[in-house]
Amino acid sequence: MNYSVLGVPPDIPLQSFNLNKIKFLNLLLLLETKDTRTVKQAYQKKDDITFHCYVKGDAKEYYGSEGNHRTITAKIYGWDVLKAQSVDYHVFNEQKYHELQLYKKQKAKIKALIAPLNLSIDNDDMIIFKFRECYKQINLSFEDLKRECDSASELNQTMNFIKESLQRVTSLVNFYRFLYQRYPQKLKKASYFLLEHSDPKKRQHREKQLAKLIALKSVW
Repeated sequence: MNYSVLGVPPDIPLQSFNLNKIKFLNLLLLLETKDTRTVKQAYQKKDDITFHCYVKGDAKEYYGSEGNHRTITAKIYGWDVLKAQSVDYHVFNEQKYHELQLYKKQKAKIKALIAPLNLSIDNDDMIIFKFRECYKQINLSFEDLKRECDSASELNQTMNFIKESLQRVTSLVNFYRFLYQRYPQKLKKASYFLLEHSDPKKRQHREKQLAKLIALKSVW
């Protein structure tokens, strides 16, 4: 309620709250022109409020995705009931939570590996390498990998495989960087052309290709 009247503090991300100060105050000011009974009837006629209920054991917490301003003002007026369009229930799943924690630990290790490799992670959790016309990506998305894996163990193994692959790439980069530093510019261009147009099938060859591209980018 304080955030609704005074505004969300600048140190808190605005997207964390679905609140609009002007909209909230306009609802409060309805009582200046209408009586409480009329306002309550107007609230009861609107049924587009939606709630999400998060359940863990016997504990339940409700959060509104629409109708936050009406919900807050209704509480201020002391009304016990509001008409809702729907309530979506989300029950805590211990196995999925465990899977997510494993994923987060592996992702943190992978992030530490990609920092010195001219790689980045985009908003879709894809590891991205870009150099001139060459574009490569490795999928780290929890949701995508979860659909591909049948268990938490398999998901963890997949992330561990990506981590170990990047460790091998890191070792190869150091070797190829030392090599490419001695190449003349024309030979670097020729090497890049061959790498860009090659499509290795075996995993170890793909790792070598990525390592060469990373090394070439760093010394170009």
